Amino acid sequence: MPHQQIKSSPIASPPDVERFFAVLAAGKPDAPNLEDRPINVCAVAGGFLEQGGQIGVAVGTIDMSEEEEEQILAIALDRLHKAGYDDAHAVGEEDGLFHDFIPDSPGSLYLFIKGIATPNLQNGRTIADIAIGAYNEADKTTLVQVYCPEVKTQASREQWQAELPDILGLEIPTGD
Repeated sequence: MPHQQIKSSPIASPPDVERFFAVLAAGKPDAPNLEDRPINVCAVAGGFLEQGGQIGVAVGTIDMSEEEEEQILAIALDRLHKAGYDDAHAVGEEDGLFHDFIPDSPGSLYLFIKGIATPNLQNGRTIADIAIGAYNEADKTTLVQVYCPEVKTQASREQWQAELPDILGLEIPTGD
């Protein structure tokens, strides 16, 4: 199961989503080296892609090992960087990426999101995007990834409060 996601602006002057996916799809399926094969995209998220938005893609297949996924992810990022997608980077669980296979039944997506939204309130995270991916026919589930970047926490507030006087050489009003 894909445990990570590539985040990037599909901009390589001019913005072009087709070009972004062509970079990943390039190759020969029967090439001896993994680097020369096309890369499978198994989940996609994003919006306003050619108007400055960001795309999120999970690469690999739903039945590959984490080691294989790491290899494919590294190859995909290398290709994207060579093609001019300089901001392409991987995000994982430590960055706020939640993932699971949810049942194909009414309310399943809601329950998955509900399980993420409550802890987000406590952790200073918000839902940025939801990727819906491959359907697993064997167990009738669908791959879902939810990316929740950290927005603002008490620790980040304390850090800027500590740094600001040094940057400006001024005191911050306390309101007391």
